[in-house]
Amino acid sequence: ESIKKNLELKWDIAQINEDCDTADRLSCSEPCETCRGKGVVTCLFCKGDGYVDFGQQTRGTVGGTMEKKNGGHSGIECPVCNEDGEQGCQKCNGSGWIAKWKK
Repeated sequence: ESIKKNLELKWDIAQINEDCDTADRLSCSEPCETCRGKGVVTCLFCKGDGYVDFGQQTRGTVGGTMEKKNGGHSGIECPVCNEDGEQGCQKCNGSGWIAKWKK
């Protein structure tokens, strides 16, 4: 069964390569449906806020000091998106495009 799938995939790739015009990206691939061709999606960790909120903090604690340093935010810069609220699309690996043979 896996040999059959492998051969079908190789045939699909060969067929697409024959029809593919490298000067025309749309002949070889399609925009990614997940990110709509942008290559980035809203950060799933911070939900696009750019920082991770730790809730209300008590004065005199490390959380209170952090809140003071962050201009009233009781969180830190998101470690996933580095505060821009977006992360690379995992489906297209950030390219914004999906090869037709991968569909």
